[in-house]
Amino acid sequence: MRVVLMRHGEANWGYHDLGRPLTTMGMQQAGFAARHIARYVSEPLLLTSPAARAQQSAQILAVELGVEPIVMNEIYYGDEDDLCRLVTSFTDPQIVVVGHMPTVLAAAENLVTDEERQRVRAVGGAPATHWIIDRAPDGPARCGTLVAAGVPTLS
Repeated sequence: MRVVLMRHGEANWGYHDLGRPLTTMGMQQAGFAARHIARYVSEPLLLTSPAARAQQSAQILAVELGVEPIVMNEIYYGDEDDLCRLVTSFTDPQIVVVGHMPTVLAAAENLVTDEERQRVRAVGGAPATHWIIDRAPDGPARCGTLVAAGVPTLS
C-alpha cells in the first residue's frame, strides 16, 4: 500500500479557519507537490480535509492525478491516531491525504518504522510538504518505509 500524506499549500489569514483560501504561492506549492506526487502514484484514492485550503490543494492534485477528491471531516477534526486509522481502514493500493500540520507529520511518523521516523521528521512541515510511504496493508502501525518526500522551494 502506498500512502501519501500532504500538508496543504500556504493559506491566507484573516478568515475563519475552515474558510482560509490558498495564496497564489500556495497554489504554486500545491502544483509542485501534485507534479511530484504524480511520479509515485496513479489514480489513487484522494482524501481531503473540509478546510478550503486543503480542498483547493486537493483539487490541484485531482487535476494532475485524474481523480476526484473526497472530503473527510476526520482529517480536519481528528488527531494523528485518527488519521492513521482512517488511512489503514481503506483497501485501496494508493491513498493520498491532504491535511494539516502537525497532524500529517505526526501521522507520517506513526506509519513508518522507528528507524525511518527521523527521516520523516527531517523533512519538516512547510506548506505543501508531502511524504510518500510504502507499507504492508495489513501490517502493524509502524511498518512503513519512506519512499520519497517533497518540499516546494518556490519563492
